[in-house]
Amino acid sequence: MNAKKELKGFFSEKETLKVLAKTAKGLAYMHSLGIAHRDVKPDSVFFAEDNILKLGNPLLPTSTFQESTLQNIFKTSPIGTVAYLAPEVLLAAKDKKLSSYDAIKADCWAFGIFVYELLTF
Repeated sequence: MNAKKELKGFFSEKETLKVLAKTAKGLAYMHSLGIAHRDVKPDSVFFAEDNILKLGNPLLPTSTFQESTLQNIFKTSPIGTVAYLAPEVLLAAKDKKLSSYDAIKADCWAFGIFVYELLTF
C-alpha cells in the first residue's frame, strides 16, 4: 500500500514524521550511491508486510557517476510527475538550451512537496 493512502487519517502526526524521516533516509542512501529517483511522491512510498518503508517506482533512475551518452540523455530528460517537478526540470522541458539539471536536487524539491502534502492533507 502506498504512503498517501495509508497515511490519510491513519497515522498520527508523530508517525507521519517517522515515515518522512525514513523516506528521507532512503533517498539519502540512493543519492549517496549517485542515484536519483526522479519521481518522489507519496504514491512512490510503500510499506512491506513487516512495516518496512520502501521507495518504489523510480522513473529511469539515473546514476550521476556514469557519463555515457545514454545516461546523459536520461539525466537531463524532464521525467517525473508534473506536480512534483522542480522548476529547473520544467525549464529544461521548455527550452532545450537549458536541458541540464541536477536530478538529485530535483529529488530534494519533490521531497519538499511530498512533506508539505503529507503534513497538510
